[in-house]
Amino acid sequence: MSVQRGFAMIAILALIAMISAFLIASALNRTAADISNEREDRSMSALRKAKAALIAYAANEQWQSYKNPPPPPPSNTGYFQPGALPCPDRDDDGDADCVGTGITTTSSIIGRLPFKTLGIDDLRDASGERLWYALSHDFRKLRCSGGTVPPNCTVINSDTQGQLTVVGIVPATQVVAVVFAPGEALQSQNRDPTNASAHNNPLNYLEGPPNLSDPVNYVFTTALPSTTFNDRALVITKAELMDAVEPVVAANIERDIKPMVQDYFTKWGAYPFAMTFAAPPASVTAYQGTSGQKQGLLPLTDDPNWFKWAFATVMQVPPGTGSPTVTSSNCSINSSPLQ
Repeated sequence: MSVQRGFAMIAILALIAMISAFLIASALNRTAADISNEREDRSMSALRKAKAALIAYAANEQWQSYKNPPPPPPSNTGYFQPGALPCPDRDDDGDADCVGTGITTTSSIIGRLPFKTLGIDDLRDASGERLWYALSHDFRKLRCSGGTVPPNCTVINSDTQGQLTVVGIVPATQVVAVVFAPGEALQSQNRDPTNASAHNNPLNYLEGPPNLSDPVNYVFTTALPSTTFNDRALVITKAELMDAVEPVVAANIERDIKPMVQDYFTKWGAYPFAMTFAAPPASVTAYQGTSGQKQGLLPLTDDPNWFKWAFATVMQVPPGTGSPTVTSSNCSINSSPLQ
């Protein structure tokens, strides 16, 4: 009986050892897969946060020039406009860089995500690298030359198209911006932080390689993970950006502009003529309506405290005639300062 009990114990221990070995092997296999999935989730989570922050930034660029007008040129660093996005960070300090070698007012631009300018955390991918970011030139929040309004600064509206293109497994055209998780360095990529030229060169982070030969129409590649490609990318299309920007603009028009138009109509019994779209003047002070112009820009002044409406059409009916006499006059209605 004693010998039988001894063999039974040995068999039980052997079985436990085999089960333990199986469970450990299975756990190791699951851990490898889990680590890979966790790294992927971490990088994609960072990209999604970056995309949301950029869209929120563009939607919040609303009417702030009335509350906090920029200083006059040449010290001004930009002007507020809906849909505008910050320039990328070109020197890895977290701030947007809109000037520098190779940057013009008509070029797209690429660098790291300007997390300080966006007011967000220093987002990193699973390898610990900061995110990279490419921006279409027509959506840049530019420094303005010679003034703070068109034609000295670019105009962004619902018809403005993105100039970036993504090819490969997730193709996209007319892209406004792209954010990248570069992953670990591959092949001959040199990311030496002591070598500023190499450390800030997108070709040392993004595979493909990206085609930056056209200063406007950048082309980026997406592919499945491999030993030669580990980038992850997330695009921002014009539709996605405008879906967030347009409702905010509409709400501001409803709040700030509509009462002024209604006030004008109440006083004059008619609406002001529009200013022509063609060749808008450099100064908003000159944004006066043109007689007979029924479509165009709002006639208003660039003074941060006042609106000016010009060329009102007044309908007058002489007593006893019943026939209206149409006259035009240059009239102004000043509002109280906007708060």
